[in-house]
Amino acid sequence: MFSPLGKAIGFAVSPRGRRAIRHAVRAARSEEGRKLMAQAHKVATGPEARKFVDQAKRAAVRVSETAKTPENAQRLDELKRVVRSRLRS
Repeated sequence: MFSPLGKAIGFAVSPRGRRAIRHAVRAARSEEGRKLMAQAHKVATGPEARKFVDQAKRAAVRVSETAKTPENAQRLDELKRVVRSRLRS
């Protein structure tokens, strides 16, 4: 089983992947592509995105605090095993 990074590299070096990359670069260098990138940057750094990042950060802190207790640490370990086994299959 290949890792996602291995698959991405394999695709990037294939003729189809090189063609896709070439078209993406050409589109990004166009005037419309520049406008689209500027808009994406504006959205990604705007207050809505900041709010979402702060929410995710708070959730991560809560999860890490909860995972510190012994009974939850055991549950978390079991959850990790389940997720890993599903990813392997």
